[in-house]
Amino acid sequence: MKPKPLRTAVMLALALFALAATSFGQRSGEPTHQGKTVEEWFQEYVAGADTRVSPTSASARNGEFMRASPDGGKPDAAWLAFETLGEKAVPRLVAHLHSGPRESSGASATTEPSPIARPEIPNPKRAQLERREAIELIHRLGMRAHAAAAALLALLPESDEAEAEEICAALQSTRAEPAAINQFLLDLGKRHRDADVLKFAQRLSWNGPEVARLLGELSRSSNQEICRSALTLLEAAGQGARPTANQIVEALKNPDQEIRYLAARSLSALATNTPVALKALQKLTDDKSEMVRNVAFRALAKTEASAAPASVGH
Repeated sequence: MKPKPLRTAVMLALALFALAATSFGQRSGEPTHQGKTVEEWFQEYVAGADTRVSPTSASARNGEFMRASPDGGKPDAAWLAFETLGEKAVPRLVAHLHSGPRESSGASATTEPSPIARPEIPNPKRAQLERREAIELIHRLGMRAHAAAAALLALLPESDEAEAEEICAALQSTRAEPAAINQFLLDLGKRHRDADVLKFAQRLSWNGPEVARLLGELSRSSNQEICRSALTLLEAAGQGARPTANQIVEALKNPDQEIRYLAARSLSALATNTPVALKALQKLTDDKSEMVRNVAFRALAKTEASAAPASVGH
């Protein structure tokens, strides 16, 4: 039998060890919920990845998931924990975005390094799973995870197609700053990643003359697909394409009738207040393509109709 003082000392040591283990989250500065740290809840969320589904494709885009598991609709405790933790959980989620063997060489958008040390994960598949689940949680948290937007943008250029789609959905959910998105697109343009500029400009909101001019440059690309995609985006921008009017007019010289057609459609929205667009459309009434001529005639007729009341007044 151990002497009583020794037994007491052992019991005290065990108690202190248990107390240290349960309070590690607080001492390390990581937020906790119901006695578990953010990391512990995250690992629980990851463990349920295969049982979490979206009822429809639309709900997946909105970050809505349900737990489809054998326990018959029991509340998803891990997600409820993240709902409660909110923005307090974001630094840990951002840390998981950078887990795994590959580093994003991405755009110049940066984020402050997480104050939480991220241990290296030797298993690439595990790292990919954790990164995917971190993106999903950021998506679901929405505006509460706004601070993660810069890290998502930095991750985006080197992501595969499936991951890129999820990141774009998360960026929309977190309401990434328009200026950050524009700079991201401009940086891709400087690196001549033309297809990526167009892909991400379509998936993310953009505005401003700088990005418009970048799309205008791409509208004159020798790559016909790049050219078509750029003109489609400029048409959708409406008056936002005004800074590119001269560039779009240059695209009208393209021998491809579809490109001239798309250029004419882009100019039609500018005809009422952009002289260079109006002049170009007038010339297109003699274009050898009927569909291009039709766009020009319709745009000119609309312009004349909108100007008519002013003429009557005089």
